Amino acid sequence: MKKQTYLQRIVLLLVLCLTLLSAVIALPPAINLAPSFTTNLSDYNVSETGTNINDSFLVVNLSAVGVDPENDTLSYNILSESDATNISCSILDSVLSCELKERALNAFSTVVVQVSDATHNVSDSINISLQNNNISGAPYFIIDPSLFSVSKSGLNKDVPFVVIGDLDSVTEDPDGDVLSYAVIAETNTNISCSASGVQLNCTLVAFVASAFSTITVELDDGFGQKTTGDINISLNDPHF
Repeated sequence: MKKQTYLQRIVLLLVLCLTLLSAVIALPPAINLAPSFTTNLSDYNVSETGTNINDSFLVVNLSAVGVDPENDTLSYNILSESDATNISCSILDSVLSCELKERALNAFSTVVVQVSDATHNVSDSINISLQNNNISGAPYFIIDPSLFSVSKSGLNKDVPFVVIGDLDSVTEDPDGDVLSYAVIAETNTNISCSASGVQLNCTLVAFVASAFSTITVELDDGFGQKTTGDINISLNDPHF
């Protein structure tokens, strides 16, 4: 009788162990939750004036705003920059820093930052706006452009002539920028003018007795600063 009771207890214990083992095996796997930023990264948007080229400045320590529910080790990287030419951003030891790379008058970039726990990725964006106060001002004519107005007779159709031989010699930029030149407006289609390098040329392109045009020449320093000047061109064709 005692032997039977002992065997019953063993069987009952085995059944209990198998039941517990089945319950453990049936448990769902632990859920790895995604990391997050404790605040919107837009709270760290930057708007700076008086920025110098290659002067790096701290935007945010990402380790202070990135959290993970399981305390997983987090990594951070930049997914995209809308203007990586003028503003360059990088992450070193979880610190996001940016710098002005080109001598732009104003530069704006949206930087998308990602936090990852190696399983889940979450991203947010920061806006960086920089103004370079070291750009003094726009280029200008050192000689009144109207003084280069031309009145010519005896010109043949389609034969160009020089209005200004060297635009660099009659213009200046306060920052020493290399200027580019363009004719952006003409009031008479019978006369065609263009800037070829530093030379301004005009041509009578129609058989007309005379033609008059006011042309607008633009100076551009390549950094958003532009100036225009007007020159009058009056031409007569002796063969009309």
